[in-house]
Amino acid sequence: MSENSQVKTNKRCRNAWTEGGENLLIELWEENLSQLRGPRRNGHIFKDMAKHMSEMGYKVTATEVQRKVHNFTQRFRKEQHCVGVSGGSPSNWKFFMKINRILGNLPLHNITELVSNSFAGMFVYIFF
Repeated sequence: MSENSQVKTNKRCRNAWTEGGENLLIELWEENLSQLRGPRRNGHIFKDMAKHMSEMGYKVTATEVQRKVHNFTQRFRKEQHCVGVSGGSPSNWKFFMKINRILGNLPLHNITELVSNSFAGMFVYIFF
């Protein structure tokens, strides 16, 4: 095989998150929420979160942390949609309440507030 036909990759294997690592990530996410919601880019925050996790024994990269936060957010939206505005049946996802504590009060994720605000400016006029 020639040198040109060999392909080198720097890809790491997929990180298998442990429940402890996920719980630590959620704690760090909650602590850094105001910074993550700020106007600046967040790469340095995810890097700091990954560094803190590495210091605690969970070897992850900033990209893995960012991807996991994104995945948690998407899963939360899906679960929240299934639960619905009326509350429906409670979510069985083990992280729902923890993520709800982080995202539940944000305008984008607070379905009840969004619905009530959308009707707040509406007036119905009935003419006879």
